[in-house]
Amino acid sequence: MEVYQFKGSLNEAYNAGYLYQPTNTRRITFPKTKTHDRKINARGREVKLWTKDLQEQSQAEQIVGRGLTLRHHGILKALFCSENDQLSKVVLGCTRFNLTLQDWIHNYGTTAIPHGDYLSGQGKDIVRSGWTAVDHIWEKGYTCRDLDKVSSYVMDGGDIKILPFVIDLQLPENKDEQHKLVLRSQFADMLDKHIGPLWGDPEFSELTKMMRDQHASTKAILGHPVLSSTSERQIMYRNADSSMAISGHAKVLKKRVIISAGWVQNAKNADKALANFFKNGYYTADVTGALRFGRKVSCHYAENYVAVNPKTWNRVSKDRADRLLKHVLPLVLCQWYRVTNCMESYTSDLEDGSGTK
Repeated sequence: MEVYQFKGSLNEAYNAGYLYQPTNTRRITFPKTKTHDRKINARGREVKLWTKDLQEQSQAEQIVGRGLTLRHHGILKALFCSENDQLSKVVLGCTRFNLTLQDWIHNYGTTAIPHGDYLSGQGKDIVRSGWTAVDHIWEKGYTCRDLDKVSSYVMDGGDIKILPFVIDLQLPENKDEQHKLVLRSQFADMLDKHIGPLWGDPEFSELTKMMRDQHASTKAILGHPVLSSTSERQIMYRNADSSMAISGHAKVLKKRVIISAGWVQNAKNADKALANFFKNGYYTADVTGALRFGRKVSCHYAENYVAVNPKTWNRVSKDRADRLLKHVLPLVLCQWYRVTNCMESYTSDLEDGSGTK
């Protein structure tokens, strides 16, 4: 039988407490005090405790049982459940956490995920951890409900965790890939509503759009430009230009990647080094020209910077080229990435008016 202790009053939806393992229960002593006010003198493990109605005991036991199968850092682990005669309740204990996601956003959100050209490391961790947790739950034969609600998540330090109460066993009719897409879409909805606004960059919506694409693999999502380093993004620009030579890709990219009509002039006005590229090359104003320009800048920005700023060659930041491309060609990299990694979603773009490819 588990020995546990509540910390503080029982007025909250959940309570802090301690769990005492069998190895230290022998060292538990009770100071001389009134029976109803006994306190345990021993070092226990910090946990969070929920009280449930007695008729929910079977459900609570199932939740604890799932914890033996679901082993992922993005899922809050249920440790035990026990009937409490004094409370006439079932006590369900889980590993500790600091705050609900809602409280974390209110207290730390704008600091942890500030506005800027790139999503912060904390923001990336939340996306990666939550996304892989949803996939883990599905692969182990379970499903979730209410993933679109912020109340389904907590934060332990900088780690987001899905509450075990929203996880259920998959039913036979819910084992198809379409239901898996529902879970991914709900997680994307939560991100759009609560995490995206903290950063305030339209690239985030491009990421969540891709999450809702049935042909997007887990690997592709985790490699998305929003979650990538500036060096990785520069390599993507080089691959993007090369993809125009792949049969069929060029046609889809020209239709799906939106290019600003004035991007050439914007590039010339944005930076002297960027303007220098146009002195030595010609770039069409369409997708083909934009992706070719992106590749050239990703490969040769430093030397063009030196050409126009010979006395400050050593002051070029490593991410300068990517920051400039992000503003001169907004969303282009993200749109290219989605199309090339979810090409099956755009097969209709390959057909001509007669329905043939």
